[in-house]
Amino acid sequence: MSTKRLLSTNHFHPFPPMMKNYLQWAQNTPTHKSGMRDACVVFHDIKEKNVVSWTTLIAGYTHRGNGNRALQIFREMLLDGVALNPHSISIAVRACASIGSQNFGRQIHTAVIKHGFESDLPVTNSILDMYCRCGCLSEANKCFNGITEKDLITWNTLIAGYERSDSIEPLFIFSQMESEGFTPNCFTFTSLIATCANLAALCCGQQIHGGIFRRGLDRNLELANALIDMYAKCGNIFDSHKIFSEMSCRNLVSWTSMMIGYGAHGYGKKVVELFDEMVSSSVELERIKWPIPVADIKQHSLKVNSQTKQRKLPHMLNIQHRDDVILFVIHLHQPFFNHAAIAVKRAGNW
Repeated sequence: MSTKRLLSTNHFHPFPPMMKNYLQWAQNTPTHKSGMRDACVVFHDIKEKNVVSWTTLIAGYTHRGNGNRALQIFREMLLDGVALNPHSISIAVRACASIGSQNFGRQIHTAVIKHGFESDLPVTNSILDMYCRCGCLSEANKCFNGITEKDLITWNTLIAGYERSDSIEPLFIFSQMESEGFTPNCFTFTSLIATCANLAALCCGQQIHGGIFRRGLDRNLELANALIDMYAKCGNIFDSHKIFSEMSCRNLVSWTSMMIGYGAHGYGKKVVELFDEMVSSSVELERIKWPIPVADIKQHSLKVNSQTKQRKLPHMLNIQHRDDVILFVIHLHQPFFNHAAIAVKRAGNW
């Protein structure tokens, strides 16, 4: 008997926690194609739904990137007369942020104030994040200033929000954060490095790199990747290479950041060599659904390598044959160098 059928028997109806556990399993299993469909079946079989049941389903759709459906379920929960709690509000606000729905987010913010949840820090942090992700920085500032007891997440959220706007403001916020006694972590530094990269502020980036080193965070993978990108965008490809070569562990972002850096600086041959090295390494390569820039490859390098890459890549990357994602080919354009990109084409071209 299947789990879903077992849970649907009368024997298990008196035990909604078990049904909720299955609901959580279904919505948290990305490889289970019918996960959310099964979760909805189980959810509708719960005779007496409460805020936990509703929130679990809302969280499932939110975590799977379907913010619109998550908010639709949230509306149904409100119409059903279910009382809100801080966790359900935080999940709904996260759904608003994921789809950029500042209008619905503002309505939830009003409900937070109405229900007296504005003193709940996780709730206000989620609202702050929503305003930042929706680009409503003036409202984010107002929300931030209204939080009396801030934590590091509060500061990091505002810094990250301003970083996405290509502003210098994160550096001033960081200075204020330190003056109030907060110690930055990897998330803080990642946003600060990205700020320096956006502004091509090399000296500032070097100072932040020094702060990372002094705190013993220089071995953090995400920070190292951000530093590779920052130095390359600031014109210092030598330090990008130095950080890359000293990394004990690399992921796909590490390799592509270094390749993009080389490409931007005109080192086409280096790009090809690094790509070959990446393919032969033990790095986990996910299915590539977007172009990876390989830029600035000279004509003689392309002639040597293009056909080989087209033949070998699918086998080497263990890519499953499907109609939509299969073949990698190299495209060129002028004037000064031949720019290359690994693009996705249909399996029928093989």
